[in-house]
Amino acid sequence: MAAHSLSPYADFVTLDECVALLEETGHPKGQTTVRRWIKKHRLETDRVGGLTAVSWTQIQQIHRDMITREG
Repeated sequence: MAAHSLSPYADFVTLDECVALLEETGHPKGQTTVRRWIKKHRLETDRVGGLTAVSWTQIQQIHRDMITREG
């Protein structure tokens, strides 16, 4: 029997991966900012190999909203 994730997001990335991906957008954010977003928006996290992971889709949505506000 296959295991099924309870999360609607299957695109979890580690925080290091998340920061690296955000650098590619031209609007980089650091790990401290990403951790702040996780806490503020109460994002679901998981542990991958002992590292914290978060949904890349959710981070992208928050990042988009922050950039829009910054003008």
